[in-house]
Amino acid sequence: AEPSDLPLARVVAFSLDDAATTEIDDAFSLTPLDSGRSRIGIHIAAPGLGFAPRSPLGAVARERLSTVYMPGNKITMLPPAVIARFTLAEGRACPALSLYLDVREDDFTVENRHTCVERVPIAANLRHHAVEALDAAFLAGDVPRDIAFAGEMNTLWKFALALEQARGKLGRIDMTDNPG
Repeated sequence: AEPSDLPLARVVAFSLDDAATTEIDDAFSLTPLDSGRSRIGIHIAAPGLGFAPRSPLGAVARERLSTVYMPGNKITMLPPAVIARFTLAEGRACPALSLYLDVREDDFTVENRHTCVERVPIAANLRHHAVEALDAAFLAGDVPRDIAFAGEMNTLWKFALALEQARGKLGRIDMTDNPG
């Protein structure tokens, strides 16, 4: 059973997965704050809140540990009924562990972070094939208005680039001087 006492997050969250994904276990949100800042939310499904560690379902989860993927098949960590109840499905408020990062919009410096367990309202389950055009658009500096959550995904993309640059992963290869 889903916990009934979790607070409802004040976010609009969306997931992004391939078309074959049935276990939607993560989602994102972006909430504008004051003074040129935004709150990035990373929400992870929390099915473990629905059963006790020593329960029969807890034993199944402990035995399987994770979902196993293989060509044309998979063995899920939890039974399908549990997945259906706790997947981050569009139109539901789902139990999740949320990480919030308050970032400056100019350079994506993280100013504050916190985590909480809550119910997260999922506004959309987006699929990769529906947002493929964003790759080229973002590289060209464009944010298409006809793709749901394109603005939010553009901000998340820029944030990821800033994190990579901070770790020294960007700038090692000069892409304009490609001999191949």
